[in-house]
Amino acid sequence: MDLYLDGEPSTPKAIARACFTEEDGVYMRDYTEDEMGRIARVSFDFVSLK
Repeated sequence: MDLYLDGEPSTPKAIARACFTEEDGVYMRDYTEDEMGRIARVSFDFVSLK
């Protein structure tokens, strides 16, 4: 499974750091499935609260 943060490949540690320190918005999870219905990619996209 690949992990992405703001459209770029990332690590669990970098994603956790970004999610815990952000104050102007939130990160929304987006799952992409493969042809068998298994999770193939998890993206964390920033959503601004302003």
